[in-house]
Amino acid sequence: MWRLLHRIQYSGHKLGARLKGSYSKTVNHPAFPFSIHPSQTTNLKVTSGWCEFLKVQSTDTSRPTFVLHDGPPYANGKLHVGHALNKFLKDITVRYKLLCGYSVDFTPGWDCHGLPIELKAIEQSTKCTPRETRTQASLVAHKYVDLQKSTFMDWGILADWSNYYSTMDHMFEKSEIDAFAKLHSKGFIYRDLLPVHWSCRAKTALAESELEYNCEHVSPSVYIRVPLFELSFPLSRTVSGLSNVYGVVWTTTPWTLPANEAIIYDPNARYALLKSTYSGDIYIVSGQFSQQLSLMLPGADLKQLGELPGPELLHTCRYLHPIRSLTSNSEDNLCPFLPGTYVSETKGTGLVHCAPCHGKEDFLLGQSFHLPMNQLVDDEGYFLPEAGSELAGLRLDDEGTAKILELLRPMLVHQGTIKHTYPYDWRTKTPVITRLSEQWFLDTSALSTAAIEAYNSVDVIPPRHKPSMLPFISSRPRWCISRQRSWGVPIPVLLREEDGKPIVDHEFIQCISERVAHCGTDFWFDESLETLVPERFWKKWNVSPSSVRKSTDVFDVWFDSGLSWLGVLCKGGSHSLNGKTKTVADLYLEGQDQFRGWFSSSLLLSVALQNCAPYKTLMVHGMTADSEGRKMSKSLGNVVSPEDLLNKNKGCVDILRRWAACSALDSVSTVGNKEMNRHSASYRALRNSLRFMLGNLVDFSPIRQLAYLRDSQAVKCTNVNQLIFDIIEATSPSSQCQKPGALNCTVLYWLGCLVKLARSEYYPNYRLNALLSEIDQLLSRLSSMYITAVKDILYCDPVDSFDRRMVQTVFLLATESLKMLLSPIMPYLMEECEEAIQLYWKSDTLMPSTSHTCSLLERYSLNTLYSGLSSNMATSDWSTCLSAVERYADYATLAHACETVHAFYLSIINQMSADLDLNSAPVNPLVDKHVRLYLDPCSEAAPLVESLQMLHPMGTWDNSNSELCRLFRAGSVSWSLGDDAPTTKEHEQDSHIHILSVPYQGSVVRVRLSAASPNTRCPRCMRFTLTPPAALCIRCESALMPQACKTFLQSAP
Repeated sequence: MWRLLHRIQYSGHKLGARLKGSYSKTVNHPAFPFSIHPSQTTNLKVTSGWCEFLKVQSTDTSRPTFVLHDGPPYANGKLHVGHALNKFLKDITVRYKLLCGYSVDFTPGWDCHGLPIELKAIEQSTKCTPRETRTQASLVAHKYVDLQKSTFMDWGILADWSNYYSTMDHMFEKSEIDAFAKLHSKGFIYRDLLPVHWSCRAKTALAESELEYNCEHVSPSVYIRVPLFELSFPLSRTVSGLSNVYGVVWTTTPWTLPANEAIIYDPNARYALLKSTYSGDIYIVSGQFSQQLSLMLPGADLKQLGELPGPELLHTCRYLHPIRSLTSNSEDNLCPFLPGTYVSETKGTGLVHCAPCHGKEDFLLGQSFHLPMNQLVDDEGYFLPEAGSELAGLRLDDEGTAKILELLRPMLVHQGTIKHTYPYDWRTKTPVITRLSEQWFLDTSALSTAAIEAYNSVDVIPPRHKPSMLPFISSRPRWCISRQRSWGVPIPVLLREEDGKPIVDHEFIQCISERVAHCGTDFWFDESLETLVPERFWKKWNVSPSSVRKSTDVFDVWFDSGLSWLGVLCKGGSHSLNGKTKTVADLYLEGQDQFRGWFSSSLLLSVALQNCAPYKTLMVHGMTADSEGRKMSKSLGNVVSPEDLLNKNKGCVDILRRWAACSALDSVSTVGNKEMNRHSASYRALRNSLRFMLGNLVDFSPIRQLAYLRDSQAVKCTNVNQLIFDIIEATSPSSQCQKPGALNCTVLYWLGCLVKLARSEYYPNYRLNALLSEIDQLLSRLSSMYITAVKDILYCDPVDSFDRRMVQTVFLLATESLKMLLSPIMPYLMEECEEAIQLYWKSDTLMPSTSHTCSLLERYSLNTLYSGLSSNMATSDWSTCLSAVERYADYATLAHACETVHAFYLSIINQMSADLDLNSAPVNPLVDKHVRLYLDPCSEAAPLVESLQMLHPMGTWDNSNSELCRLFRAGSVSWSLGDDAPTTKEHEQDSHIHILSVPYQGSVVRVRLSAASPNTRCPRCMRFTLTPPAALCIRCESALMPQACKTFLQSAP
């Protein structure tokens, strides 16, 4: 045997010659575990495993609970990109909290009542009975709940999909009715006759939160003169008895003129009397409008007679009604001039026509002066017979307005149009009117102070959105919670026939509530009063069934969803209405439009019922738009569906999730081909990096490496997370094990800094775009600085060399860290990586059998590493391992040294590009160069000197295998201090030598580049050496030694 070893020891040249031509088969090739292209479809087995794990952990009482309450999407169509943005952010949150060690309470839900669903239900027939409407609406809602649920499951959204809620669940409806009784008993709910926003298209009252304001709305702009019939004493004394006197009013809603009951003047303004020299007519307007009126009536030749204060001039005047006086001579046609503080002399003519049924200020003034309240418009926007034969049956905004202008033609002073901001129904996209109606209201003015106080304790992410809530809770006098529709939760009260007064009996409401819990709310609409009302209540109320009627109003859908915290988190709401228990979610996560909607309605109702906010934190994301920032609409043709985006990316959900994560804090989340292409490119770069690192772990045994690091014979391992944690500890700065080397420590430092920011800043504050940007930069640095430096070690070193195994250790730690950090954001790719590494571990007999039996999410959500767990503190193997990775940040000195030297390396390349012809040079122009650095020992160069000393101590004999040489990827690198720098004469004497002067931080470093001789290149690793090798370089010969032995033995006689 010793003869064999002797022959191998001294046969370097012969071995090289014998293996020449087959070196490619001797290098350490990676075995890539998956394609570079994105996965075609989601893994249903993985998805169902995640959901099952969520379901199991939700019952784990040893963990603290995190409650994310799902704002219910509306069940009336396919999901759009706004839904994708919202649900992906919620899913990221659920996964992140699971990994942190929480038991996550997340119940997905749907908003199933309201107008859009009802309109879909009756689009084939508008003359349905309430029962038929409700039946069809229920079918529509169930259809879209099933469709949207299926899509969410296809997207991999983590939830127990067998346990979701909807606002049409019987117990949810019961909690809503119970809340109504409680709010009424507290005095927060009342019924009143008030002017409300009214949608003629929807035939229902609307709350302020259901309006959107169209700044492009065009209205008629009409100035009319109304003849005065009775003059005040100062006025009659000023004008002659033969002159006609007119007050000029301006309106943009001429359809309200039939309901006019007064003209309002500013009690603090002075009014001008303008006389036409042509007709003798006298016009009354505010002093500031007199010049404009003269322009409107150029042929009248108006001259001002004087000015008088409004009260003195108009106090006892009366005028002829502009519409009623055309067909009747009744005393009712005479209407008063009244003072009103909401009139401004600078706006319009200073005289405002008052229609108490169609304006909030008009209504209040009408109440003060006991003006008639005549409703002349029905719930669909048509004039009633009381408006007169000329107008009855006409629609107010079309032929009705045209007819009124025709009737007013003799009174018209000026007619035009005006573009201004006007409220629209945000569902039907049609203009609303103000209309007097008896409705149920929540007294928000009584809640505003308490609501603001409760909201002050709520955290808002991002903080800039904190003030957005205030307009909806501080300046909102009342909230109209009743709607005149069929599809919704009925308001369970009876109304007296004689006067319409409600009978609100809490005992009766409780009876209705108990029935709703068992069979829903349809019975309220179906049953007769005799069947609906138990006999004892007729006696209690002292009324008969014929003297009352059922209320047909239903609750506003914002009242529905605003009580979801009660109906869902309380499982029926009973214990939150007793005043002893408060139900508060940890997080509400929705778009910024929900300040006017779900955020504020939930806050107001929670403050009213339990005197606190229903959430601890609000996370607010932006609204989706196309790539140009425009709102998506069918008319613009810029609507992009999630389905289209997924199809263009071969069904890769992770790319869409990456877009959602990057858009988390944007005010406007743009989405289109441009954005998807950018995220697809970043995804592929990540996938390729992970694929490369995992491919080079095919022959790596973590247990053997840990044993080597610890210098022990064997390591007992029963848990993969424990193994990963022990390897992190063994490579940490405080470890007594052999250090990984400066280049490896640099990568570990990068990981430590990244993890520290991710855990302390990026995840808690939803700065996911910053996290992904940091990871992109990390991958770029890995590729440009580290992998290019160590690829030679991976491929050409002996399989078990210390350097190669340390690079593989870094790859393992990098992939594990990235898997942990990105598992909430791109779970499918991370699980693909997990499956790949588990396949390697499965073939490693030293690895525990449990290393390949669960998903990545489940593995790191476990708590096997920290024994001090209590129900009040969340911890997990994920947080424990990442906390250990953070300690890599202590490698800062070594990392900064490598970064400094690499930056100087790039400076050399730049200088070479400027001084030399590099067109035919290899990718790395130093690969065939021996490099000598000459540094001036000045203070400016001190950082570079210190860095070089760490990577390659001055005087070290091995210039070809130092970390400095690996960074430069040169044949050899050496350096020195002093005045022995070469001059250009050397270059002039030898064309193979180049001298560069490289600027660096105020100093100049002289760099000598000498071309390596072609015969010094190793044919296996393709590196140049200082002296010609016999056949292979020493490193390659040692790498081939086992193969050479095998070849020699097989060929031996």
